[in-house]
Amino acid sequence: MRESGTPIWRIAAAVLVIAGASFAVYRAMAPATRPAMQANALTEVATLRGQRATLRLPDGTRVALGMASRLVYARAFGDSAREVYLDGEGYFEVAHDNAHPFVVHTPFANVRDIGTKFGVRAYTSSPSTEVVVSEGSVSFSAPQNGQPLVLHARDVVRMEGDGRRTTLIHGVEPTDYLAWTDGRLAFHDTPLREVIAELHRWYDRDLLQLADTAIGSRRLTASFTNESLPMVIDRIALSLDLREERHGQTVVLHPRHH
Repeated sequence: MRESGTPIWRIAAAVLVIAGASFAVYRAMAPATRPAMQANALTEVATLRGQRATLRLPDGTRVALGMASRLVYARAFGDSAREVYLDGEGYFEVAHDNAHPFVVHTPFANVRDIGTKFGVRAYTSSPSTEVVVSEGSVSFSAPQNGQPLVLHARDVVRMEGDGRRTTLIHGVEPTDYLAWTDGRLAFHDTPLREVIAELHRWYDRDLLQLADTAIGSRRLTASFTNESLPMVIDRIALSLDLREERHGQTVVLHPRHH
């Protein structure tokens, strides 16, 4: 485990860029949300667990890519369309272009820029999609949900699964939801099962397990800056009234019986 005081993220020294062949993420995408581009004409940018990176797309749009995330876009990006596919977490500062809307496709939803800065969180392995707007507006839509939602600055929307439940909140502080861009780990009413998945991405360790899957639905609101993984686990256990049981380096969380 990392020692206390060691940053809990690393800026990616090199971002993996692949062109042409290995696009399992794109191929696995639902046809209704798949960008209209050929798999042999794509570029993929990826970060590993414990890494994040910053890049600029051909149109000048700045993208901050989160831990264990992938961004796919056409090599001809910007010529006739500006569409990307995200599996993971990204923050977009979109270059203005009225003629070519900027669209982020995720496994279950699409986010269309209306001149803005916004964050998207949508891991294929996660049952939720989250969008937060820090400036301007975006249109958020899921093929199965009908009419799109228009989000403005300080709005956040969270969609569970394939759209069975969508929650829209106004007046949030976007920096709380975009803490990862500053190297901070933050959770907002997040189910424990998703917290654990995020910890595995940030610390590049698969050391945390649940003794009872039922406690995976307990929700955590907390933030961390450079704490070691053992310290983070201790705080989570205390906050959610859980008991830790250690087996070597593995920590199993149990419900505490009173």
